[in-house]
Amino acid sequence: MFYLKKTHPETGDAFGVYLQLLIDISRQAERRSDVDAKLRQIIRTTDYVPEAELARKLADAAIELSMPEKGYAILLPHLQSGETSHQELVGLALQSSDYDNSLKIQLDAFHEFENLEQAKSLLGVIRIIE
Repeated sequence: MFYLKKTHPETGDAFGVYLQLLIDISRQAERRSDVDAKLRQIIRTTDYVPEAELARKLADAAIELSMPEKGYAILLPHLQSGETSHQELVGLALQSSDYDNSLKIQLDAFHEFENLEQAKSLLGVIRIIE
């Protein structure tokens, strides 16, 4: 699997540029299939991206390519960075039929904020799972 390391920022920068180039080309209809295949390969083989901003780009590409489980996995370590939210992660987990993690994330949100909105969201997830 592929891990980006913070110890080599130039690697992360080069990866970010390459990723952005693939995403831009992917959005052009005439060359989409080859580039989508390369993007899917990168997404499938990347387990962790230390920089939150780059993780967001990669997760967005995964979501665009109907890979919500990878979007979830890439964004999860960045929950506290502001690049994602509990609600987004719950939604991605539900899209992947990952009911255990959707419930866990929503329960974490409830414990963190302990407000009526989070309680309602938690009940909503429980209803979906039943």
